[in-house]
Amino acid sequence: LLALIVQQRYVPFKVRSTVIIQIAKIGIGLAGLFVLRAALKTILPADTWAAALRYALLGVWVMLGAPALFRLFFGAPARPAIAAELSRESEQSVAT
Repeated sequence: LLALIVQQRYVPFKVRSTVIIQIAKIGIGLAGLFVLRAALKTILPADTWAAALRYALLGVWVMLGAPALFRLFFGAPARPAIAAELSRESEQSVAT
């Protein structure tokens, strides 16, 4: 939940796209995750604190890094997705 809130506030990106763009986003996200994981595993020692740091940095990639690349490559939404969803829900409740 924290990741969603931080991502929507600081790095909103277009969630809904064509199938090709969705596949590209999956590829970019997973490739970045595996490259970052391998790089951090070779750079950091095998201690417990290093493992915790490695996984925290992977979490930052998932939360902010990958969405930033999605936004760079595929554009930013007109407004954050959460705001759009809340607006849509309020419009539906007014209509009924």
